Amino acid sequence: MKSPKTIMKNIRREKVERLLSSPPSGFLISRGFRRFLCVVAVVFSYLFFFSLLVPISNIASGISGPHKVVTINDLEATQRFWLGIAAFVGWAANLAPVVLLAAFILLRNPMRRVTSLPDEYLDEREIANRDWAFKTGFVVIRRVGFGIATILLTIKVTAFNPSIVLDRGGNRIRTGIKATVHNFENYLVSLTTQGAINFYFNFFAILTYVAFSFPLILLAWRESKLD
Repeated sequence: MKSPKTIMKNIRREKVERLLSSPPSGFLISRGFRRFLCVVAVVFSYLFFFSLLVPISNIASGISGPHKVVTINDLEATQRFWLGIAAFVGWAANLAPVVLLAAFILLRNPMRRVTSLPDEYLDEREIANRDWAFKTGFVVIRRVGFGIATILLTIKVTAFNPSIVLDRGGNRIRTGIKATVHNFENYLVSLTTQGAINFYFNFFAILTYVAFSFPLILLAWRESKLD
């Protein structure tokens, strides 16, 4: 009976042999198509993320007014323009999950050789580009997360820690910060009006997608520059 270590070693060897025997070719590995996939992944990621943070219903009510029924003819030209933009973003956001998944799969296919093969099968340029892409992706995601956490912590401490004196004469700065925090909390609550599970599933799904796809996008873009 083969040991688990031997089984895993055989699986890895078969994977390497499969990658070496069937390298990607044709239109999928063309420079233009890879760059197109990179742009599509980035644009639709932003559109999907924007639609989560600014629901289309909020945009529509902001244009037409809450609890007010209006037709397109009742709106001014500028309002119709922004309503059209909102409708497009909503349409793109609904389409985004399929587009993002397709872009990831199609981008993963031509790059699987560089991302999956051991170093001994790659040249120095491919190794350097792969290491740079994954290191940069990790650093960017880590810094963004750290930056957001730092901002929220600063707001929390300055707003709710009475031992910190922000000004004299009534502590107006803290009062203003608390009001801002209260409005921000109301905004966050409004994002889950269509269902908290649905919102947080979509939110963490797009974050997971970015974590997996961002290094791949960086690698594909850099590799395409050298083709």
